[in-house]
Amino acid sequence: MIFSNVKSTLRIVLAVAVVLVIMPSVVLGQSDRTRSDTGRHKPAPEPAPKVEDKAEWDHLANGGSRWFVGMGGGFQGGGDLWHVETLTGAAGPWVSDVPFTSERFNASLENNFGMGLFVGRQMGPQWSLLADISSTRMDVAAEALQGQQGAVFLYDRMTVTTLGLTGEVRLARLESYPFVTAGVVWNRISAAREEELDQKQLGVRLGLGYLKTVSPELSLRAEARFSRSGFDTGSFVPKSSFDNQPEVEFDSTDHLSLFEVILALQLNIR
Repeated sequence: MIFSNVKSTLRIVLAVAVVLVIMPSVVLGQSDRTRSDTGRHKPAPEPAPKVEDKAEWDHLANGGSRWFVGMGGGFQGGGDLWHVETLTGAAGPWVSDVPFTSERFNASLENNFGMGLFVGRQMGPQWSLLADISSTRMDVAAEALQGQQGAVFLYDRMTVTTLGLTGEVRLARLESYPFVTAGVVWNRISAAREEELDQKQLGVRLGLGYLKTVSPELSLRAEARFSRSGFDTGSFVPKSSFDNQPEVEFDSTDHLSLFEVILALQLNIR
């Protein structure tokens, strides 16, 4: 009986010892899990990639304005217009602003200064739409063969008035940026003396330029442009001052090529 009581006592003591040993571990484990669940010791998450803000680029474009207007000027020149020569090879006097005598000559447009106005609207963070009007008066130069030498004479003057509608795409998302342009043009061509050359023609234009932002309200533009439109001489043939017109071989171009280098001041309208 005594032995049985001792045995029971030992069992109770052993059970209590096991509980005392296990409980701290359980409590610590629960405490650790509780702390880990708070996320205090988790590594900091990687920053999310920066998403471009469209509104920010809209603000940078043209000083943050949608509409802009401007005025510019620069040099404009053209290519060859026609070639003429007498079939007999005999030199004759040609009707011209500066009369000259030659058996053949080439006519081309000389460089001159022109002016223009433009208005545009920012259509998005990367591109704009522009409408412009410009005009320049260029000399029609006659490069004539006289003997073994060539000379240049003023044959006529030609005024070219151009209406353009172009799209402009910026090549960098910066306040000052390079850009390219492409669009259509309508040319009104008026000759000072040879009215048979007056005409209206459609064409295309390409350009490359740079915009410098001076302030939110003001920008400077530099642009080189090339345009090509139709050109039709119709029934026109250069005339001689002889009563009897000599037979000539007349070869004219079917297009008008114009080259322009423009500097402009742009006002950004808020």
